[in-house]
Amino acid sequence: DHYDAVPLLYDLSTDQLITVYTYGNAIQMIREKVKSFTLDKRSFERLGNDQVAAGFYERMYVGKVKFYARRQKELYQKLNGTALQDIFESSNSYYVVKDGRFHSFKSKGSLLKILEDQKAELKKFIRDQKIQYNSNREANAVRLLKHYDEITY
Repeated sequence: DHYDAVPLLYDLSTDQLITVYTYGNAIQMIREKVKSFTLDKRSFERLGNDQVAAGFYERMYVGKVKFYARRQKELYQKLNGTALQDIFESSNSYYVVKDGRFHSFKSKGSLLKILEDQKAELKKFIRDQKIQYNSNREANAVRLLKHYDEITY
């Protein structure tokens, strides 16, 4: 089923989708029942198999290959003087789905290793386009994947 205009919150620390019911009561949605959702033009999909942990992944790019980001926040406490302070630490994990397999990557080099069959052409594309990969990793990974899709048959 597809629902529009449902107020949603996504808690990255618990990987929990929350909606607001009448009179402002928050309700946690049953994760396993939600296949996908969109927040502020960002699409999320529930994934989980023997290759990746179950949870919501942001859909960054879908073509011949797919690119997903797993966003998480972990709560920990730090002693600040005599008081405990709650701190959230963010982390992102990136995955390319190629030939039906999930491949994790962290850097330009590890992404190019996944796309080994077109590595030379992608390196040339990076040079020609003057892509500074680390300046905006996610957007530049999308650019590389789009180009990869254009040059593969």
